[in-house]
Formats: sequence, C-alpha cells, structure tokens
Amino acid sequence: MEVTSKFKAWINVMPGQPTPGGTLHVKGEVDTQSADFAFLERRNPQGINERILFYLQVKTGTVPANNPQEINYSENLDIRNPYDLIEIL
Repeated sequence: MEVTSKFKAWINVMPGQPTPGGTLHVKGEVDTQSADFAFLERRNPQGINERILFYLQVKTGTVPANNPQEINYSENLDIRNPYDLIEIL
C-alpha cells in the first residue's frame, strides 16, 4: 500500500503561459514501501462531474527508486479555473 502526503495543486496564470487558462501543477510525496517508481497520470474516463479532476497514482517496478518520492504533474489549460477539486486515487 502506498502512503501519500503533502499534495498541493495550483494554476500558474502569470503572463507568458503557453495557454490562456494557465498551467496546472500537482505535486506531492509518495512512499511506495518498495523500490517501485511512482508517478501521476490522468484518469480516463474522468467521471460525471467535469469540475472534479481525477488522477491515478501509478507505480511501476521498472525503475528502482528511493522513498519517499516527490511526484509532479503539469498540464496546460484552455480555460481558467476549470476544476473545483483534484483527487488523487
């Protein structure tokens, strides 16, 4: 079982962003309690409520890693503030 902590999400809307909605950043710590490497990816399908963004915490045994691991995800947004909530599953 993975242990997650210190997750933060924010949207950078400073001028000069590559898209009009800014850039979404998600960052946190994961302890896979093994040598597995962890990362985040967008869940597909997302769900019924479009204002909630879901991510899956994915781990793979292909690359050894030290724990806890810092994981990051970034995504360009077409519109500002498209989400009310971000959930890590």
